Amino acid sequence: MNNKVYAKVGGVEITQETLNELIQSMPPQYAQQLQMGGEEALVEEAINQELFLLDAKAQKLEESPLYQAEMKRLQKQLLRGVAINSVLENITADEADVKAYYDDHGHEFLTQEEISASHILVDTEEAAKDVKRRLDEGEDFSAIAREVSTCPSKENGGNLGHFGRGQMVPEFEDAAFSMKVDDISEPVQTQFGYHIIKLDHKHEARKLEFDEVKEQIEQNLRNVKQQDAYTEYLEQLKAKYPVERD
Repeated sequence: MNNKVYAKVGGVEITQETLNELIQSMPPQYAQQLQMGGEEALVEEAINQELFLLDAKAQKLEESPLYQAEMKRLQKQLLRGVAINSVLENITADEADVKAYYDDHGHEFLTQEEISASHILVDTEEAAKDVKRRLDEGEDFSAIAREVSTCPSKENGGNLGHFGRGQMVPEFEDAAFSMKVDDISEPVQTQFGYHIIKLDHKHEARKLEFDEVKEQIEQNLRNVKQQDAYTEYLEQLKAKYPVERD
């Protein structure tokens, strides 16, 4: 284990372990900013923190009312956390329950049909027919898209990426989802103009396999069981320690 000593402050070593503890003790945003400054920035901050600690001890601040009050608050907070964790930590969802949930709630694990398509968008039907003619004669789809398409996707050869139903205008969607992979459509008119569509990939709707969702189901069931256990134990505590409200 690397526990390199970077510095000493009043005889106290600043090591790699010190830096790790420093990062873990900080709010994530501040820790990230500090790490961006590199190792030197971390070491400098660790030195600063140790200087404050040494000075606090020298002033015997641990005997101050402020310190004592803060320690009591932290002790209560820690003890509450340990108590709650003792109720929840051993609660699990066994595989039989997970599998039963998967079998009984199959509709939750259905993926939607999704396709990947490219298109060439032009302003007129005549221009669209000319594009189709050029494609039928063997010209490259991406090259023509970059040359004549009025859609920003022309920069990617007309590639629109993956999308499901409901994400495109109806005329475009109906045409694209009815095609076979590598098909090139006739001109399709929409509110944007005339499209020549090429279907690149198609992913049929399917039910996710059990192994694909097992961990997700297990976590969800564990959360439900933990919430139930938390509520049940809380009711027991209310019966044990009477609660009075004004």
